[in-house]
Amino acid sequence: MPRPSVIPGIKARLEAYLDQKEVEYLTQPEPSRTPTLPSTPDGKVNVRAVAL
Repeated sequence: MPRPSVIPGIKARLEAYLDQKEVEYLTQPEPSRTPTLPSTPDGKVNVRAVAL
């Protein structure tokens, strides 16, 4: 019998996390907005930091 997929649980947690980060971003004054997602030194989203 196949094991149940973990994807639905991970997806729900990721969506909640991203929604929270979007709210944090949008509540910043528009001219001085800074990214709210963790990033690498070259400015890309640090996916490993998001996963932790």
